[in-house]
Amino acid sequence: KVAYGILVQLRLEEMLQGNQLAAAARQQLHSFYTEIGLPQTLDDLGLGNITLAELRQAAEVACRENSDIHHLPFPVTPEQLMAAMVSTTTPVGDSQIKNIPSLGELGELRELG
Repeated sequence: KVAYGILVQLRLEEMLQGNQLAAAARQQLHSFYTEIGLPQTLDDLGLGNITLAELRQAAEVACRENSDIHHLPFPVTPEQLMAAMVSTTTPVGDSQIKNIPSLGELGELRELG
């Protein structure tokens, strides 16, 4: 869980701040995590069938007022957190939120799967 959480945080830094160091670190961690078998996606955590509503609920809990997520040096909304959670394996260079599937598209993908 911690390994995946690190990827999510790096993805947030990459998406919200355009942080290329975070992007490079995420790419390096992908290789390392693959070598030692650490989780990199929701599916790897056994959450491949999570619904959009469940993901939103988790993101809202994580973004509550007293949450540790507010120790990050930038604000994070539940929608931004959801986008980061589903894009931990996005190739480096796709760092803008515009490249992340919309929540509607995520719902459509869930319905197709």
